[in-house]
Amino acid sequence: MIVGDCRRYEINEGYWARAGQLRAHVISEGHKSKIADALIAQICLDHDVPLITHDADFRHFAAVSALRLLP
Repeated sequence: MIVGDCRRYEINEGYWARAGQLRAHVISEGHKSKIADALIAQICLDHDVPLITHDADFRHFAAVSALRLLP
């Protein structure tokens, strides 16, 4: 994957509810969860794309979902 090869991903029906549920799950595990991080994680999950990040906060999303992280 080339970082410069960025795509726009459509927001699918139910996205907001799924993002909220994902955030609630992370919080229920005792971790902080920023709304923006939950939205980013959910769009990656909806489109089955890995998230390229150095932000350690996303490891909590990966622990409770199928989110794939790339350093």
